[in-house]
Amino acid sequence: QRNEAFIRQIYNPGDVCEFDWGEVKLEINSTLRST
Repeated sequence: QRNEAFIRQIYNPGDVCEFDWGEVKLEINSTLRST
């Protein structure tokens, strides 16, 4: 049997960008970037 775990993570705004799937659009130094 597998158990799930949740680890609460706290970051300052702008430190980390995390996503599971799809496309993310970021504006960095006034430049739009897509990942």
